[in-house]
Amino acid sequence: MTPGSQAVAVKLSDYRFIPDVLTVQAGKKASFTVTGESRNHTFTIEKLGVDVPVPANTTQAIEFDVPAGSSGEMALVCRIHGTSRGMVGKVLISPAGGDSY
Repeated sequence: MTPGSQAVAVKLSDYRFIPDVLTVQAGKKASFTVTGESRNHTFTIEKLGVDVPVPANTTQAIEFDVPAGSSGEMALVCRIHGTSRGMVGKVLISPAGGDSY
């Protein structure tokens, strides 16, 4: 996320992340507004140390720093439904100076 940009909205609907691919920028703060619909979930990116519970019918503001020099693809999972229901997504890390969503 670039300074001054708004948080990206993410829905946790049944057993899906919507959108299921998120892009963040290395060396910047990532900011998401995550809404859990009808079930308890988590917004977890283990490799970045992000693990936030999102209770049913609530919205959580989630911010974290993306380490400079990081790159590639990381798993986004719900720890409650990830393995049993396939609730997984991707976080793509773009290099510093690239675009993010």
